[in-house]
Amino acid sequence: MGEISVTPAFVKELYHDLAWKYQSHGTKIEQKWRSFDQNQREKAVKAGAAEGALLADPTDRTLGNMYKLIPEWNLQALIQPESDYLLDQLKHRATNSLRDQYQSGVHGTAGDRVFVLENIDHLGRTRSTRGGFMLFINDAEYGESFVKVSLQDVLALALDQKNNLEDYSSLCRTEPVFLSHAVNNWFFSQPGLVPDERGRVMPLVTDKYISLSIFEVIHDSVIGAAIWDYVYRLLQVLSQKINDRHCRAIILQEMANICHFERCRVHKLFKRFVQMGSGSKYFKRVSGVYDDDCARVTMKIKPDVLTRKNPQLHYVLRLCQSPKDVASVVDWIKKLDCFHQTYATETTRMLEREVDAFGNLAVTTGFIQNLMNSLPLPPINPRKGQIYVSRLKKLRSEIDSIKAEVDLSEFVVPIGNLLEPGVADAVLAALSRFIVDKTGTELGILYQGPNEDCLSRTENHCHQQNANVATITDSNSHIIDGPSGAKQVQERRHKHRTRPAHSSMHSMFPAAAITATLEDNRASPVFKVKPETFNVFSVLFARSQSRRSISWTAFEAAMTDLNFSITPKWGSVLTFYPPQDSSVQRSLTLHRPHNSHIEGFRLLFIAKRLKRTFGWEENLSRWLESSNTEDVYFFTKVPAQ
Repeated sequence: MGEISVTPAFVKELYHDLAWKYQSHGTKIEQKWRSFDQNQREKAVKAGAAEGALLADPTDRTLGNMYKLIPEWNLQALIQPESDYLLDQLKHRATNSLRDQYQSGVHGTAGDRVFVLENIDHLGRTRSTRGGFMLFINDAEYGESFVKVSLQDVLALALDQKNNLEDYSSLCRTEPVFLSHAVNNWFFSQPGLVPDERGRVMPLVTDKYISLSIFEVIHDSVIGAAIWDYVYRLLQVLSQKINDRHCRAIILQEMANICHFERCRVHKLFKRFVQMGSGSKYFKRVSGVYDDDCARVTMKIKPDVLTRKNPQLHYVLRLCQSPKDVASVVDWIKKLDCFHQTYATETTRMLEREVDAFGNLAVTTGFIQNLMNSLPLPPINPRKGQIYVSRLKKLRSEIDSIKAEVDLSEFVVPIGNLLEPGVADAVLAALSRFIVDKTGTELGILYQGPNEDCLSRTENHCHQQNANVATITDSNSHIIDGPSGAKQVQERRHKHRTRPAHSSMHSMFPAAAITATLEDNRASPVFKVKPETFNVFSVLFARSQSRRSISWTAFEAAMTDLNFSITPKWGSVLTFYPPQDSSVQRSLTLHRPHNSHIEGFRLLFIAKRLKRTFGWEENLSRWLESSNTEDVYFFTKVPAQ
C-alpha cells in the first residue's frame, strides 16, 4: 500500500470521520473516561500514541518538533484525575467546523490561527516563500491553494486601481466636501508635528501650511493616478508582446522598478498617518534632518515589545518599518488582517485615515504579489528599467521645489472655508495659475506628458533590441535629459498656449473634470430590485449637499440584490464582481468604512466609483419605481470603451 498523501481532502476526510464517530460514541466515551483513575487514563492515551510516545508537558522537546504541532496533547494535562480536559478537546475538534477551529479554541481560547502565527513570529524561514500565500475562506475551500493569476486578471486589477485613484483625484477637484476632508487629514498629519527628541514640535499651524496642505493633496492625488495609468498601459503593451522574449524582459524590469516606487509611496503615506495616530507615542522626529524636503521621523521602540501588550499596534508598527521584500510585507498585512477578522472592534483604536491607508497599502502590495505570481518579476535595478521612474522622480522634485511659495490664505483660512459656495473653485483656479506660472503648464499635463513619452520610449527600446542594434547601453533604459530650467518652462508655456482648453483629465478646473468622461447613450438594461435597494442608491446618487448616511451592511445587501458576488481581499478591502450576464464585466474594489456607515465624503466616492465602473445613473429621474411596492426598477448605462 502506497504512502498516504496529506492533502486538504484527506484532512477533511479525517475530520468527517472523527465527527461521525463522536456523534455515535461520544456519550459512551465520556462515561468511560470519567470512570478512569490517573493510571488508567495514562495507559489509554499512551496506547493511542505511536510507540506510546507522548509529550510530558507542553514544552517537552525530547520528542523533537512535536511540541510545536500539538502541545495540548501532553500527559500533564490529559491524565489529571477529575479533569475533563481530554473530553473538552475531543468535543471541540469533533463538533466545530475546521474554519471555527482555526478561529477559536476550547471555551473561547485562541484558535489554531493564533497558535500558528505566534510560532511563525519565533521561527526563521527554512525556504523561500516568495509569492506564496494561503487563506482559509470557508469550509469548502479549507486548505486549498489559490489558482495562479493570469495576466488578464492582473490587467483587471490594475484598471480597477487606476479608476479608483482617478476618481479620488477627480473628487478632490470637484467636490468641496471631499477636498476639505482630504486637506484636514493632510494638515493634521504633517511629519513636523511629531515631537523631536526634546519633545518639541514645529510651528506648522500657521496659515501658510493650509496652502501647502492643499498643494500636496492635489499633487499626491495626481501622482497616484498617473502611476496607475502608466502601470495599466504598460501591462497592455506587455500582453501584446508576451511572447517577445526581449521586450518582455525590458517591460518587466520597468514594471519591477515602478511597483517598488509605488509601494514606497503608499508605505510612506501609511506611516505618515500612523505616526500622528495610533502609534504617536512610539515615533520621534529627528530635528534638522529631512528626506525629500520632509522631516525625518523614526521609531523609538522595537515593535516586538508590543507583541502581547498590544498585538494590533505591533503589526501596524511592523508595517511602518522600511519595506523590504514583498513577501515579508504580505506576511504582516495578513497578520493584521487576521487580527481584525477575529477582533473587529479593535479597528476603532485606529483613526479612519490609518485604516484607509492600510487598505491602500494592502491593495498595492496585493497587486504586486499577484503580478509576481503571474510573471517572473525581476529584482529592482537602479540602472536598468528606469525610463519612467527616473522621469517621475525628476518631475516630482521640480514640483516640490515650488510648493513653499504657494499662498492660498485669501480663501482657506480656516480650512472649513472650502465648504463655502465658490471657495473651492476659486482655490483650485488660483492653484492652477500658480503652477502654470512656475512650470509653464498645468499639473495634469506635467504628469500626462511623461506617461506618453515613456511608453513610446519603452516600445522603441523593445524594437531596438529586436533589431539587434549594435550597442544598447544602460542609457537606453533612461530618459535623455531635455532642456532644463527657464528654457524648459518656456517650451511648456508655448505648448500650453496652443493646447486646447482642459485637455488633461487632471485639470483643476471643475467644469473640465466633470465633463472629462464621455457618456454612452446606448439603451440601458433594466434590473428588478427591492425597495430597500432603491433607497440605498437614492442616498448614494442624491444631488443634495446634505445626504443622510447608509449602513455598509445595507450597501452590501443592495449589491447582493443586484446579483453581485462579494469577495474579501485584505482587512477592510472587498471586491464586488458583477453577475455573469452583466454587460459590464469589471470588478469594483472598495474599502469598508471605519464605523461601518457610509457618509460624507465616502458617499461621494462610492457613487463616483459605481458610475465610472458600471455607468450607473446619478439622475434619479432615470430610476423607475413600479406600481407594485415590492418591486423597483432602475436603469444603468454601459460606460464608453
